[in-house]
Amino acid sequence: MATCLAAGLLTISTASLQSVGAFSKSLSPPLSDPTRNLFRIAFYIQVFALSKWLVVTLPVDYYEFVRGLQWSVPYFNLPWEAADHTYCAMLGTNTSTSSYSFVTRINGSPVSWLQQPKEEDLKRVAAVYGSPLTAMEYSSFFENQNTIPEAEYISDAVSSNGWRDFKRSMFWLGVITGGLMLLHALLLLLLRFRESSGKERSYGALVCPRFEIFLIILGVPCICEAAVSIIKGRTHLGTAVGVLLLGLASALQLALFVFLSVGITFGKLLQYKEIHREGQQFHWYQEIIRATLGPGKRGQWEWKNQHNSVCITMFGPLFEDLRGPPKYMLTQFSGGISQKPADQIIASDDETEDAEAPFIQKLFGILRIYYTLLESIKRFSLGIVAGAFSGDRSSKAPIIALLCITFFQLFFLGLKKPFIKKRVQLVEIISISCEVGIFAACFILLEKEFSSRDERKVGISMLILFLIGYLALAINEWNALYRQIIQLDSKKNSLRVGLKTASVGFLFLFIPGG
Repeated sequence: MATCLAAGLLTISTASLQSVGAFSKSLSPPLSDPTRNLFRIAFYIQVFALSKWLVVTLPVDYYEFVRGLQWSVPYFNLPWEAADHTYCAMLGTNTSTSSYSFVTRINGSPVSWLQQPKEEDLKRVAAVYGSPLTAMEYSSFFENQNTIPEAEYISDAVSSNGWRDFKRSMFWLGVITGGLMLLHALLLLLLRFRESSGKERSYGALVCPRFEIFLIILGVPCICEAAVSIIKGRTHLGTAVGVLLLGLASALQLALFVFLSVGITFGKLLQYKEIHREGQQFHWYQEIIRATLGPGKRGQWEWKNQHNSVCITMFGPLFEDLRGPPKYMLTQFSGGISQKPADQIIASDDETEDAEAPFIQKLFGILRIYYTLLESIKRFSLGIVAGAFSGDRSSKAPIIALLCITFFQLFFLGLKKPFIKKRVQLVEIISISCEVGIFAACFILLEKEFSSRDERKVGISMLILFLIGYLALAINEWNALYRQIIQLDSKKNSLRVGLKTASVGFLFLFIPGG
């Protein structure tokens, strides 16, 4: 939460400074790193949260953990659902005695009694909820591979057609995304209000619809999961609404494909330029790093129509940190160390001449740019699987499909090295590897029987996998925040001066322009 708040405040502050023309183009700090990395963390958390609905009985430790991540889907009880809803699950301890453990919920708080219940309590509860389960019945309903290991999934007349899950997901998706978009609109109004008349300014990372694109990408799995849930209910209205939502999500995938193909592959909208140093030699360890994480060349995107160059920031979430089919800007390697920061915009005097890249490099660049589409398809598929197979514990196909898609994504990362920056490439490899590990663990749990002790070990291993990927992403986010703060001081790259500048930029937001 602190990281999210820091990234948000820094983005607002930088946009405020840019709106008053505090930066020249050549000294403009990176706009995208903190916000992109923050959403990348949200995407990662969302994959683990949706694994709760996969077709496998998960270990208790891991299952309870991912339940706590449901806010990223989002999936909560609705406000009008009765807060004092009371239910009781009676778990038989053996077949020869009448000793039961009662778990009930009163006013939303769980209360347990492990002692022997009174006879009148048993009669009263049985009159309302029926006879308690025997050990054999409990095993049949809760412990076999064909049930979901949680009492909240017991079917009832209200939720059996999928509308309960649909309402929970779509209501909170609308509330959260609507609230964030409203906040975004308010910030833009403040920036416009203080803008000097007749003078066009940049809004940096707050430009519309950059933020909305991130929200759409984040919301696609939730839409797919909710749509498939009501389609499963086989009601006429549910089927119509579900098909409509799935059609909308599919149209978004098609629109992304068209944008990448027409705008970048055919070069109608964008051109990627990359610094190519001739005569540069590398040590053996540098060659290993280049082969694993990419060359790490300085590169940037340019909009073909310079009058619409703001579109690079607007649609940046779809391509800005990826390498495209390059046009080389040739320089002679002098042997010295460049003093120009790697994140700084490439000025026109950096290159001696433009040159067309070899055909194979162009082909690889075309393939690299489709990494965004591959990630989007994975999230689209995960949402469909979560909604379609949440109640089916017999099919292995969903797990295998997700495992194949994610493994291919990891293979694509290692083969094509699509990211401009080596540290982003490394972090992405770590996080995708952890996702592959989670899906592989789910497949193993589906294939084999484990004792309670071994199942707990598997659950802890899955938690460790999540932690490894999350820490890599968090460290990358903190590094991006630090780098953007120090670049707010264009002279000495001082952290203290950068923080002061960021504070001034945030205060400027509330000062009317003249």
